[in-house]
This record gives sequence, structure tokens and C-alpha cells, in this order.
Amino acid sequence: SLQAVPLPHFNRHRLHLVLQHAIAPIAGNNSKNNTTTQQQETTTPTAAVLSPAQVAAQETFLPLLTPDDSHDWLVLGSTIKKLGGPAAAAVAAAQEDGVVSSGLSSSKAGSNYLLTKCDDKWHLVFSRDAEASDLIEGMYHAYWIHAHDENGGPHKKDFNEFWKQLQDQGWHLETEVLRIEPPKAVRIDYTVTG
Repeated sequence: SLQAVPLPHFNRHRLHLVLQHAIAPIAGNNSKNNTTTQQQETTTPTAAVLSPAQVAAQETFLPLLTPDDSHDWLVLGSTIKKLGGPAAAAVAAAQEDGVVSSGLSSSKAGSNYLLTKCDDKWHLVFSRDAEASDLIEGMYHAYWIHAHDENGGPHKKDFNEFWKQLQDQGWHLETEVLRIEPPKAVRIDYTVTG
């Protein structure tokens, strides 16, 4: 059984289990329908990160089937044609001049990723230069927005704490061992300006 073998590197499903565990409790504390103080909203810590052994105990392996619901709301590596609207225009412009404005309507840009909503799904596209920290930060941002049901995003300090916890739990975070994108995922050439 795979559950007896903790694998310390991420594929999309393992990362999903970790992100779902870390962000869901925070969303419960900060949802729009829950009244919280301003201090609570700005200082919410990331929940404890699961270890590789804890993830192995929960991991599901079903060949040819998606093991979680993230595929229903998050698309990785979308083509420009799929994105449509202002996001597609921005990405197309980025491929011409190498710059994406982070002020896109309904889009969020990280240093090496673009997250935008199109056709009721979030689309996450990484730059060609994206490394493991960019991939995980983009996914963290997408899960945060999905859990909070809003266009905002996590504070950088929240992601930095999450990253530190991943390291402390023994996750291998090198770009070479991180496999979260589908084989046909598209990456683009751009840099982000504020």
C-alpha cells in the first residue's frame, strides 16, 4: 500500500492535501459570513502543515481518476485562448513585451505566476522562470482565494510561515522534484510590475 510509504516531494494531490489542511481552518475563522476583528483578520497564522507521513495516510491513488476536487475549480497552465478577456490580453501583451501589470481586473499576479478567474474556474499560469517556491506560492494563493471565496489573497508573511513549516516537516522543495503541473501545462515569458 502506498499509505505505508511517505513520499517527501509534492505532486498535485499531495500538495492539495497539505493546502486543504492548512488553509481550511483559516477560512473558517475569516470567512465573509463570520464577524472577526481587524486584528484577527490580519494576523491569522497558517494552520499546522501535515508531514509526509500524515499525507501518505490520507493519499488516494486511483489510476485515471482525479483524487480530489481541485480539478473542478483550478486549472494549471492554461493557454491564452482558454483564459479569454483581460487576462488573455495581458498575457498576450506580456509575451510580446515581457511585462504583466498586477492591476488586472479579477486577476492576481505573483512574482512568477498569474492567477485569474475565467468561466467560474481559477486559472494559474506560471512563468518559464518559476521555481518551486513560485509554484507552491501560486497554489497557496489559489487555495486561499478558493477557501475565502474572495479576490483577495494571503499576506506574504503567511506564505513565508507556510514555507518554513513545509521545510520543518521534511518536505523536499526543490524545483526538480515538484510535480504539480499537468504534462501539457503552458508556461509564459513575463515579469510582473506593480
